[in-house]
Formats: sequence, structure tokens, C-alpha cells
Amino acid sequence: MFANCDCGTTNRESIGESPDPQIFEQDFPTDLTDDRLWHLYSNAVYTFGNNTQSSKSYATNSYALRMNLTTVKNTAYGVTVEMPIEVIILFPDLPPQEKIIWPGYEANYAFSTIYAETAQEQYASVLQIFETWDLANEWGPTPTPSSTSDAGRAIKFVAFLILSISMLVSMIGLEGQM
Repeated sequence: MFANCDCGTTNRESIGESPDPQIFEQDFPTDLTDDRLWHLYSNAVYTFGNNTQSSKSYATNSYALRMNLTTVKNTAYGVTVEMPIEVIILFPDLPPQEKIIWPGYEANYAFSTIYAETAQEQYASVLQIFETWDLANEWGPTPTPSSTSDAGRAIKFVAFLILSISMLVSMIGLEGQM
């Protein structure tokens, strides 16, 4: 999506060709200390295990990236050139959990504690940052094709992409910087 993303398109050993995924002119910002773009919206500490000796605590740092972008022409995805877009991309840092949840007690525990608590906290934190930014008043109603025909007005769209911080770290090589 971003100009500095290889996104696997340079591996010419794979069978066939894939469309270029770039749709933004700008590079993906990798400096989490740039508070003009990166906003820490949650630094929750999750504790699971009913506060017994087997309880484990997990500190997390969830970020929102909010920035203005400009599109590049990408025929494969129907993207036109030089369209201004404002994006908010959420990077929730989630506590680790088992990759496989076995049916029965373990599944019940995971969904009633880990997933439920995490989902509630993420929802409350995202809602709080959106209210702080006053998006309802700033952006107004969701644009429709008929409301975007005013050529003199910048078009704002919202893109909410949910990625984990661990994916972000591995994708852009921030190991040891966080």
C-alpha cells in the first residue's frame, strides 16, 4: 500500500505475477516517536488467571496512525491518481494467546476472559481517542459517491485496518526499537 513496502512483489522466483499493491504516494512512517502521526491510544496491562500464583500479566502498547495521504494510479485496484485521503490505522498490541484453542473448558476460558477483556478494552480505548479527535464533527457524515463530486473540496475517507504490533514490527523491521 505504501511507497516503501516491498510487499513480496520483487520475488521473481514465484510463479506468475501479482498486481502492484501500492496505492499511496507516501512511505509508511516507521518512527513511533513522531507524535504528529503516531498516537498511543492504550497501554493496558492484562492479567489473566484469577489473580492466583499462576496469573500472568501482559503489558501492551497500542498505537493509532493518523495521517493524510495521496493516492497513486493503480488500475488493478481501481485507484485514481492524486486523491487526498486521511487514514487512521489501528495497531492493537494484544496479549499472547494460544494459536489453537481446544474445545471445551480452554475455549470457554479464552473467549470469556482473554478475548472478551481485550475486545472491551480496545473498544473503549479506540472510542476515547476518536472522541478526543472529535471525528464526528471533523469529518461529518460518511462521504458517498454523489457527495464527492465537488472538485474544490478535499475528499476524506476513513480506512480502518487492524494489524497487530507484532506484525508491524516484523513487516518494517522495528525490532529492538520499541
